[in-house]
This record gives sequence, structure tokens and C-alpha cells, in this order.
Amino acid sequence: MLGKEGVKAADLTASLMPVFSGADYILYGPVEGCEYVFPAVFTVNTSYRYAARMKETIEI
Repeated sequence: MLGKEGVKAADLTASLMPVFSGADYILYGPVEGCEYVFPAVFTVNTSYRYAARMKETIEI
């Protein structure tokens, strides 16, 4: 129903859930998905590092 963009969004969400939970290792699926999974994981990790530097907590 949502086409390729819907599949990409679902794949990205499934790949980021372990990162939100604190995992250091993720299985992101086919290598074709790396072009949007890697930047998203980097963004989440950078946000956590910035929050830690500012002594803030991120609650899930």
C-alpha cells in the first residue's frame, strides 16, 4: 500500500530499535539498506553521546 518508501521506513525502524535499546551491534538486513541505515544509526549514537556530555538522560 505504501510502496518502496513504506518498506524503507519499516526497515529503518526495525534496524534502529536495538540501537534505541542500547545495543552496540545491529543486523541491518541487505547491504542495499546501508545507505540510509548507517546515517540514521550515527545520528542516534551522536544524540546519546551529546546527551551524556550535557549530563541529560534520554528515557524510552
